[in-house]
Amino acid sequence: MRKKIVTLSILSSALNINYAQANELLNAVPDCKVNVLGEKSLLTMNCLQMTELSNKELREQIEKAVSNLFIASQIRPTDKEDEKKGKELEKALLGLKERVSLIDKEHPEIAHKVKSKILGELLRTGIVEIDKEELELNRNVQLDLNDSIIRELERRGNIRDVVSRGGTICF
Repeated sequence: MRKKIVTLSILSSALNINYAQANELLNAVPDCKVNVLGEKSLLTMNCLQMTELSNKELREQIEKAVSNLFIASQIRPTDKEDEKKGKELEKALLGLKERVSLIDKEHPEIAHKVKSKILGELLRTGIVEIDKEELELNRNVQLDLNDSIIRELERRGNIRDVVSRGGTICF
């Protein structure tokens, strides 16, 4: 039995996406798990296909970073070297974050799609700990909008009702 130690919050931070986007993707990913262990499991299974990236070197670096994260997350209750495994996991997360930052900088037009594929694949592997309470707390997103934005949204018909000026908006 493996312990899940990568949380959705940690993963969304590494992918440079907000938690709400990660939560939306979580709901869109089919509930299937790939229970394959091994150093090259994600790469040999060709689960992660990022055909949007024309830069082959960057694509391979991202695939390697995802594979490294998958490998580093394989912690069993019998593992005695918690500190060493923790450092491996941290290194893998930072490596993924660096590659994702490159995508954000070099290919902003496809960055969201690539990050969604990465997150979706990691969710399918079953290594991500999903905290149901945290999901519930973050379902209701709160935004502070100024009055001119609220009036424009009302004019366009995006807002059905505004309860008290500057208060709760019902869509």
